[in-house]
Amino acid sequence: MAPLATISLLAFAPFGVTAFTLLAVASTNNSPKVLSAVSTPSTQEYEDNVHNKISKRMIPSKKPKHGKDVAVSTPSTQGYKDIHNKISKRNIPSTKPKHGKDVVQRVESIQEYKDIVVNESNQITVVRFFASYCASCRASAPLFYKLAYDYATHSSALARNVKFVEVPLTKQTKLLHEALGIPSLPFSHIYHPVAGLCEERAVSKKHIAAVEGILRCYVFGECQLPDDPGDCMKVYGECDIEDERNESSWE
Repeated sequence: MAPLATISLLAFAPFGVTAFTLLAVASTNNSPKVLSAVSTPSTQEYEDNVHNKISKRMIPSKKPKHGKDVAVSTPSTQGYKDIHNKISKRNIPSTKPKHGKDVVQRVESIQEYKDIVVNESNQITVVRFFASYCASCRASAPLFYKLAYDYATHSSALARNVKFVEVPLTKQTKLLHEALGIPSLPFSHIYHPVAGLCEERAVSKKHIAAVEGILRCYVFGECQLPDDPGDCMKVYGECDIEDERNESSWE
């Protein structure tokens, strides 16, 4: 048997026929001889067969079997509320104070008083002067903290724009108390960002309601006037009346 000399690929495409034949040719004494011929499918047939096999067997079908397979599941309204509550409680810290003390700023020096109170140009500021040993101060403290809490959590932006400050009587603030002329404890000042110091009032347990009423005048523009001017002591805690008059003179 003669050795295999060459393998030739002969392609025939007469009259548009795309089939081809692979011929193995042996050369013996310069006499080529066809050893074998392998018939292969046309190019189109080959592509169709391969494509179908890959599509059906190797690649899973992407066509959904049911409408449920393509529907996007969304949480119900309650589900959205639950998600919102989880985010609000776990990831976002609450800005609502837990206690009035959380919104009251404490001043421990003259410089702090100047920075926090005197130089305030945007907020109405309520200042409470007190001493830790003062029984009346301790009794009225919860009411002052409640007032601060109510304003800090108020629905009105005007109320939330009020600043509350307390100044304890210590070695560092003794000169401050004396310079401001604090006559007794507990005592309060109300500062307006434009007018400065506007009110100086006792803020003990029986007077804190009057302080609250005056504060509403500055914040909301609401002033409660008594039916009888002789009752101004009950509303404001004092009367700027030089001479005493009977009730008939006010009619």
